[in-house]
Amino acid sequence: MAKRLREAGFDEQDIQIAGPHENKRNLVVRYHGSGARKPVLFIGHLDVVEARREDWTVDPFIFLEKDDYFYGRGTEDMKSGDALLVTSFIRLKKEGYVPDRDLILALTADEKAAPRTEWNWLLTTHRDWIEAEYCINLDGGEFEKDQGRQLLAGLQASEKVYVDYQFESLNAGGHSSVPSPDNAIYHLTGALNRLQTFSFPVNMGDITRKYFLHAAALSSGQTAANMRAVAKEPANPRPCCNCRKCPISIRCFTPRVWRRC
Repeated sequence: MAKRLREAGFDEQDIQIAGPHENKRNLVVRYHGSGARKPVLFIGHLDVVEARREDWTVDPFIFLEKDDYFYGRGTEDMKSGDALLVTSFIRLKKEGYVPDRDLILALTADEKAAPRTEWNWLLTTHRDWIEAEYCINLDGGEFEKDQGRQLLAGLQASEKVYVDYQFESLNAGGHSSVPSPDNAIYHLTGALNRLQTFSFPVNMGDITRKYFLHAAALSSGQTAANMRAVAKEPANPRPCCNCRKCPISIRCFTPRVWRRC
């Protein structure tokens, strides 16, 4: 990518390939504008999930265009977005466009890895490279077409997160020479078994509901019907224990577990 940018006329000093690890580097590019306003930062990640050739019907390490689809490791998440950004920067340079601010492109190597040391390295070591008024992340939305017809431009309004739960089993204990069925290990096992069969309720927010309603208009048949049915779900209920401090809404596994919320 740096080679293509250089060939398009970008100065060497405006192209940075750097990072804390030799085998994982960031690409940061600056497109100079008039400086009338603060820069805008465009970001994306370069790394992709693991791919094994035996799991693919084509070679995942060779880019292939077939039947109007792109095949290859990371073509959707998110080398396609990276290619769009780099190509757009090259096009702007060739057209001689002068924006009213600098445009910064930062493609990092650690979206799939944890901790995200490459981004942290940029923030702590070369923050001036990426300092901007605001940021646009191409991994936070999507564009869909059908045989050339534009269908939608999706914008991400939130980020999925996970929740940790801690199960604590208390018991009077005893001696291993006289095992008792009333012990903490069995109690905890019972809680885990109940967790295995428990299904968390689906909570539908306004944004998600509107997404399904509009997506249903772009679909047909049973898929469209399913989307409309999901969108009819009632608004998020209050927690079953009426605990206003609880950040989630789920039914209790057992009273003794819920008392710790």
